[in-house]
Amino acid sequence: MAPISFSLTGIILTFTILKYQLLDLVPIARDTLIENMRDGVLVLDGKDRIVDINPVANKLLGLSSKDSIGQTAESVLNFWPEIKKCFQDNHETQIEVLLHQDPPLYLDLHVSPLYDRHKRFTGRLLVFRDITERRQAETELARNVKELKIINRISLAITAGLEMECLLKTLHEQCSQVAPIDIFYVALYDPSSSLINIPLYYDDGQYRAGASRDIHDRPGIIGNVIQAHRTLYLQDNIKQITRPLVRLDSELEKPIKSYIGIPLTVRERIISVMSIQSHRPNAYSEEQVRLLEQIAIQAAITIENARLYAEEQRLAIIDELTNIYNYRGLMELGAREVERTRRFNHPLSALFFDIDNFRDFNNTYSHAIGNIVLQTVVQCCRAILRSVDIFARFGGDEFVALLPETNLASAEVVADDWLKRLPPPKSPHPTGI
Repeated sequence: MAPISFSLTGIILTFTILKYQLLDLVPIARDTLIENMRDGVLVLDGKDRIVDINPVANKLLGLSSKDSIGQTAESVLNFWPEIKKCFQDNHETQIEVLLHQDPPLYLDLHVSPLYDRHKRFTGRLLVFRDITERRQAETELARNVKELKIINRISLAITAGLEMECLLKTLHEQCSQVAPIDIFYVALYDPSSSLINIPLYYDDGQYRAGASRDIHDRPGIIGNVIQAHRTLYLQDNIKQITRPLVRLDSELEKPIKSYIGIPLTVRERIISVMSIQSHRPNAYSEEQVRLLEQIAIQAAITIENARLYAEEQRLAIIDELTNIYNYRGLMELGAREVERTRRFNHPLSALFFDIDNFRDFNNTYSHAIGNIVLQTVVQCCRAILRSVDIFARFGGDEFVALLPETNLASAEVVADDWLKRLPPPKSPHPTGI
């Protein structure tokens, strides 16, 4: 019976192999489908042991077929306990896996249970797909959308008003939402006069009035930014003075460790430099610097508009010939000064004078010579007045001076000085006061 049994078994095996072409189809199918797949394939048995793995999976997971086959998935795959919770009931599962490496690798993992012909669970099929580029694109898109929202919000905030001080405070508040700021200021730059003016300066939780200086005399770190015409980011060990004001307690000040200087440009012309500083070293990331640069682009246009608006407002209250306040300027500034005087009950004096026979003088010597006389009178009067005094041209040859914190006796002294500087001439055409 033994020879007969072996013969029958051989005949059956031969018939089965030839019928199903097991020697030809199975190896070719695996080499074609598994070894050459663009996705990583990993096969586990019922005990979660690795029984097969293709080259793509080896590359993605950093494994070796020789060392990993026969090992449990838990001992080979560090993320296995994390994803095993998702298919405890042997259901088909799709999950995203992040491999913490340099650079990070994102995998889309599809887990399918395997069953035999009797519907008994025999293992799992894991298919990996590298989705790192897609995730990076999604992250970049989300970051761009977030940045656009921030820039749009900041643009709306800083363009709400054209008053320079309010604009700079709003700009500081909005930049503070992007990066930590201990010191902030915007240095306005006038290339024609090489002057730098800092209207507002934030330091130690307080706003202060900044200072002005000639960039040729003291270029400082702002001059470096203007000369380089690009953003300057110093991360630590800053040797230069970055504060625009030197306080009396400067020896007690915390040193600046991180400095960002961003040139604000309009039509390829630098109009100002925005400075953001921190007491901590390496306080700002590349993303924060890039976002601050985007904010600076919007701020440059708004600051230029505010500067033009301020200049227009200044010209509206300045007499073009004498470069002192006109009637409108006198009414606006005078009303504020009178209100302040009433509120604090302080003295305020007003001086009024005109030039005698000025109309006859113009008719005799021409209006051009009369203009020179007006300018000369203004120069002589301004030499006596203080910077806080308001001096205005009230009419053609009429002038008014408001003297805050000045009583009647002091005002009479000023009037006497004027009379000494501008005595009535002895000519037949007097032009005295």
